[in-house]
Amino acid sequence: MKNTNVNLKKILRTTVASVALIWIALLSSGCAIASQGTVIDKATGKPIAGAIVATSWTGYASMIVQTQHVCYDLEVTATDEQGRFTVSTFGKFRPFLQNKNRGTSVFVPGYEIDPMSHELNFSMVPRQGTKSEQFKTVNRYERHAGCPDYKQKTLPYLKAIYKELKPLATTKKEIDTADSVLWSVEIVEFGQKIANENSYKRELEQIQIEKKQKVLSM
Repeated sequence: MKNTNVNLKKILRTTVASVALIWIALLSSGCAIASQGTVIDKATGKPIAGAIVATSWTGYASMIVQTQHVCYDLEVTATDEQGRFTVSTFGKFRPFLQNKNRGTSVFVPGYEIDPMSHELNFSMVPRQGTKSEQFKTVNRYERHAGCPDYKQKTLPYLKAIYKELKPLATTKKEIDTADSVLWSVEIVEFGQKIANENSYKRELEQIQIEKKQKVLSM
């Protein structure tokens, strides 16, 4: 009977250790445990396919001088035909960060997030207002600068934002802002030299357009 109890204790310790190792591996990968969400049109209740979902994980790191807010992981994905998406539950394993938080935003051209949305279930409503007001709304979307590999990961996100900003831009400031988003995309895709050259060409084209408009208005 004594030997049986000893064997049971050994089995129990081994099982607990194995479970602990599995959890550490899952937390370290940040991808093995997932949360699911949905994106729908609030008016129709229908799912929205192709919605771009950006999820970031942040926390506070204790520094010598002061506590610093950092982004330690970022995921960008898109919804399927049923408006569903999947994101990691925990993000990368960072045991020394405090007050960890996961934030998720959704971008759908022509829509904005309904304030009544909760958790990972997003209801989208048509964007309202003048072109200038809509431009400001789109331009407020988080760019996630500072998150790991954010330049590469946010490419589809930034492309969608630029595609939405371009037709809304009417003033020179708005046009320049939209161009800066495109410039960020081209830096990743083509390198800084080509991105700068393309931006300069677009600037010259805009100057020519403005000159023609002045002539026509005289």
